Amino acid sequence: MKMIQLSTQGRPAMASAVRGGRPRTRFTSRTSKFTSGNSDLSEFKTGLSEHLQKSIETKTFAATDAAPGAGADLIEVALEDYDATVADLSGDGKVLVMDFYTQWCGPCKLMKPTLVEWSESMASQGVSFRTFEASKKNAPVGKALGIKSVPTLIVYKDNTEVARVVGNKLPALKEAIEAALA
Repeated sequence: MKMIQLSTQGRPAMASAVRGGRPRTRFTSRTSKFTSGNSDLSEFKTGLSEHLQKSIETKTFAATDAAPGAGADLIEVALEDYDATVADLSGDGKVLVMDFYTQWCGPCKLMKPTLVEWSESMASQGVSFRTFEASKKNAPVGKALGIKSVPTLIVYKDNTEVARVVGNKLPALKEAIEAALA
């Protein structure tokens, strides 16, 4: 009978099967340093408490330190007012940007300060920004418009959708607004 030599380099499970035993362990337990009791945890808690206290003492938050537009917010549109809002704010050559969002949406929250800033800076050009919560209670509007994910931003001009940006794509939204203004 001819014996076949198997190469088991880089294959610990196969090496174990060939040897007929348990695989060799090259690693030592990393948790052994924590078995000495709660001293490490106590040191961690103490260090964290000191760090937090230092942060609180060194940082003062005055109204002048707030970001521009921090107190401003976008106007939210109610379900029953959606059609009237689009008609009022996107007629006569005006541009409306409708932001479909949810409370739990991280990218929606990240975009909000920029949208507030743009709302303030573009108001003189005839651009209005509004928000609409894409929730179960507002589902009829979302279904009618085909909103499948948030954030979705729809740009309206003359009561017609001229652009749609899905996701946190601020450069694409800015281009869409500029194209609608042209």
